[in-house]
Amino acid sequence: MLIPVMLYLVVILTMSWMALSRDKNLPNYKYIVVGSLFFILSDSFLALAKFTGLDTGFNSAIIMGTYYLAQYFIGYMGVKRDPPIH
Repeated sequence: MLIPVMLYLVVILTMSWMALSRDKNLPNYKYIVVGSLFFILSDSFLALAKFTGLDTGFNSAIIMGTYYLAQYFIGYMGVKRDPPIH
C-alpha cells in the first residue's frame, strides 16, 4: 500500500508544481494555483481520514467541499477568459 500512496503523492505534488510553474502574468494563474492547493488539501484530509482514522463528523463535507472548490478553480476559472478590449 505504501508504494501506490507515494506514487499518488508524487503525482499530486507534480500537478501543483506545474501550476506554480505557469507564467505568472497569465490572467488565470492565481485560479489554477488556488485550485491545485485545494486538491492538496482535499487529498491530505482524505489520507488522514483513511489512514489514521480521523473522524471529525464532517469528513465527507470537508473532503468533497475542498474537492469541488479545486474543480471549480481549475475547471471553470482556469478556462475563463477576460472580456476582449475593443
